[in-house]
Amino acid sequence: MIATEITVSTPAGRFVAQWDDDPDIPVQYVGDPRGIAFFRQYMEVAMVTGAGGLPLAPDHLEPVDLVGFCNSAEYGITILPDADYVLADIEQELREMEGERKALADALAQAVKELEAAASPIEKVRQSGEVARLLAELQMLDVSADA
Repeated sequence: MIATEITVSTPAGRFVAQWDDDPDIPVQYVGDPRGIAFFRQYMEVAMVTGAGGLPLAPDHLEPVDLVGFCNSAEYGITILPDADYVLADIEQELREMEGERKALADALAQAVKELEAAASPIEKVRQSGEVARLLAELQMLDVSADA
C-alpha cells in the first residue's frame, strides 16, 4: 500500500514519487516518462547530495531526501509534497520544539533554585547570568515557534 506520494514537476513533465508501507520496496515513479527521465538525468548531472554530502540516487531516495535536497530552480525541478507529508513533518518539528522547550524550562527551574541557594555574591552573579541565558534561549525558541 502506498504510504507517501510526492509530486515532482520538471520542464519535461510531471510525475509522482511513491513510497510503499514496506520499507523494502524502493521508491516508484509514476507519470510522464519524459519527466521521470529528466529528473533521473538531473540527479546524475547535478550530482545531488543529501545530508552529510552523500550522493543521492533516484532509485534509493527517501521522502525527506526528495523534499529536502532535490528542488532546483536552476534545472526547473519543483517538489510538491502531499498535505499528509507536510502535516507529519510539521507535527514532528513541533514535537521536537516542545521537547527542547521542556528541557530549557527544566534547566531554567534548576538554575533559579541554584540562584536562590547561592551563598556568596559571586555565585549569585554567576547564577543570575545562567538564568538570564536560559531565559533568553527559551524566549528565542518561543519566537521561532511563532514565526
